[in-house]
Amino acid sequence: MKNPAKLSLLTIFLSASLLCLWAPAKAQTFEQDANALIDDANTILNAYLEPFGKAFGNGINNGWYNTAKPHKTLGFDLTLTVNAVLIPDADLNYNFNELGLSRFTLNGGDGTLPTFFGDDASNGQINILTTNPLTGQLEPITTEDAPGGIGFSVLPVPIPQVGIGLIKNTDIHVRYLPRITIPGAEDVDIQLFGVALRHDIKQWIPGLKFLPFSMSVMGGYTSMSITQPIEVNPPSDATNDNPADYSTQEFSFTTTGFTGQLLISKKFLFITPYAALGYNTSTTTMDVSGNFPIPLYREDPNNPLTPEKFILNREDPIELEFNSSGVRATVGLKVSLGPITLHGDYTFQEYAVATAGLGFSIR
Repeated sequence: MKNPAKLSLLTIFLSASLLCLWAPAKAQTFEQDANALIDDANTILNAYLEPFGKAFGNGINNGWYNTAKPHKTLGFDLTLTVNAVLIPDADLNYNFNELGLSRFTLNGGDGTLPTFFGDDASNGQINILTTNPLTGQLEPITTEDAPGGIGFSVLPVPIPQVGIGLIKNTDIHVRYLPRITIPGAEDVDIQLFGVALRHDIKQWIPGLKFLPFSMSVMGGYTSMSITQPIEVNPPSDATNDNPADYSTQEFSFTTTGFTGQLLISKKFLFITPYAALGYNTSTTTMDVSGNFPIPLYREDPNNPLTPEKFILNREDPIELEFNSSGVRATVGLKVSLGPITLHGDYTFQEYAVATAGLGFSIR
């Protein structure tokens, strides 16, 4: 998913926090400096990207249904849904001063910075501190603009799926994309897999079987992964005592979600209102893997007044995880025009989702 505006955020921040850092350090402190820099980079990226991770997790849990009535045996539907996840105002910003950072400070302001979905303009500058080998004190060594957001508080998540009727008023729905690349971003790989079961429970509850509405339960699991090679090479003017393979650097993004719901619907001619109550869970991980060169300074025995720049290699510097869970409620409407279906619904939860879909359905 090489978003032209923002997917490069990780490499931008790595460049700001790891490569552009000319980190003065005595021999006994550069490991500590490197650890602190990586910890701070993870902390800032976590605050910046957490709304994206949670929003995507909520997005893939939507769009499984547009009725409570399962297909008849060998009934079939092919549906494309677009789930528009709405970002709460509270998650458009984070407070930099509350992150407890040791190597990053903000120039001025009250500490309010945009998250991924926030204001698209940079709002302040970040000083990066390292240890001066001559004084032993933390001092700013470089200053970078704080990253802005995309300026758009909606995340669209499109999902294709197919449903097939089984037996006993049960059907199965499958979401699948083989490993594909995006036109114009051929180095980005995307994979999607999901499966859900829907089962009519009226048939098992005395007194409900003959009532004029449909009621079922469903459970659905979805996993989506995105990988993209990135390239961060050591500066040519730094000594590299232990050269490493930098060709394996990669950004990876994986979201898994599960939803369980109780569905109810009633068909009137070609219109079917439906509603659902259930629970979602999701986990999103974002990792930057491979060998990454961190330039630091050490004392130069041949010139005690000028530190020497050298490379300290670190593996897999960025590891982020975002979890989301909670109760959800959905109301929606399907319109059937022969085998063609149109539907839309709205899900009330921490990150509300508006869903629209187009499908082809028989039986």
